Amino acid sequence: MAAAPDRIENNPPAPALLGDVWRVRIFGKQEGQMTVNNLYYQDDGDGPGAGTIDAAGELYSAVTAPGGIKEKYTACCSAQWLWDKITIDCPTTPTLSTQEVTIGGTGGGAAGPSPTFVTVVLQKRTLTKGKCGRGWIGIPAVPVVSYVESSLIDKTPYQALADALRVRLTQGVFHFDPGIYSLGTKKHPQQGFAVMTKCLVRTLLGTVRRRFVGRGK
Repeated sequence: MAAAPDRIENNPPAPALLGDVWRVRIFGKQEGQMTVNNLYYQDDGDGPGAGTIDAAGELYSAVTAPGGIKEKYTACCSAQWLWDKITIDCPTTPTLSTQEVTIGGTGGGAAGPSPTFVTVVLQKRTLTKGKCGRGWIGIPAVPVVSYVESSLIDKTPYQALADALRVRLTQGVFHFDPGIYSLGTKKHPQQGFAVMTKCLVRTLLGTVRRRFVGRGK
């Protein structure tokens, strides 16, 4: 009997790249376990410094600016969560070196974290249908006062982070659009990038279990 057709593969690939794609990785530690979240941004491909490592430095400045993503991410995590580092690399131009900056400090949320496998899920949405246009990240170290059983009761810091994650970042001559980086599907294998249009906070807590060290995505 023939296999049922894969409806996901019939969905279109993400739009073609307009510039380089940059991956921002946020590393921390909870109870000795590494946590990591990946964020993807596409630059606009023009202006001085396009296609060079200069863009990584500008993106780091944008992510860590006062009132920005780093600050809002910190507010989501329990006080027992520890900052480790932020790295930025370029999947579309892998010959460029990875930028790595060690970060000090702890989470800004209440003391008493959830178990290491419990996260608050932020869902990323774009105008592209299917797996090439959707994604999620799991924010670790959820303060236990923020939820009851499996339901988030204080989404305020997570909503602030979600709102920041869907905003275009501007730093120097660069513009960085947040979104989903994709290698396409089996039917349409190609690099692409779908710009994020929504970032939603799920009130039902998620779990992250991996076959190797680390939590998050």
